[in-house]
Amino acid sequence: MLHHPTLADSLIDPARIDHPPRRDHGYLDVLGPESDEPVSVANRFMQSPLLAAIYERAWRPMFTRGFSYGGKSTLKAHTALMNEIAGRGDHKILDVACGPGLYTRELAAQLGTAGVCIGLDLSGPMLRRAVRDNSAERVDYIRGSAHALPFADATFDTVVCLAALYLIPDPEQAVRELCRVAGPD
Repeated sequence: MLHHPTLADSLIDPARIDHPPRRDHGYLDVLGPESDEPVSVANRFMQSPLLAAIYERAWRPMFTRGFSYGGKSTLKAHTALMNEIAGRGDHKILDVACGPGLYTRELAAQLGTAGVCIGLDLSGPMLRRAVRDNSAERVDYIRGSAHALPFADATFDTVVCLAALYLIPDPEQAVRELCRVAGPD
């Protein structure tokens, strides 16, 4: 299926993808139908449409509250973190392992009019939920690998992977990629 160019298209480095990108479900898919991306048990679990449906409303809040510490208000810490990440105006943010896109949309809402926030995830069901529930102006979603991000060096001003690094089979490789695509500032 052909697609119209979007925010994500303008940021992709064609030299870093093996398949022509497709946009069949509202997100840009740069992996192609038969991805050789390594997946863990947690990745397989994240492929469930049922989990995608309840993730932001039940799973993440339960997980976050269960691991909050010292009586500190989780909501206060969350708000401070979002302000710190996105409160810098017109810049580009990459949200790796974005799941259903709640943080992606929230970060984009705080950007200036020329800012953009791209959510990237391996899970098609999570991204379909992101497109459905968390689309917004200056937001786009990509199905891609945290092990081989489809962007040139220093493409983004800010790169985040919020509460999801444990889901990635080779987190050290993912961190190298996060650093590679992050700009110097």
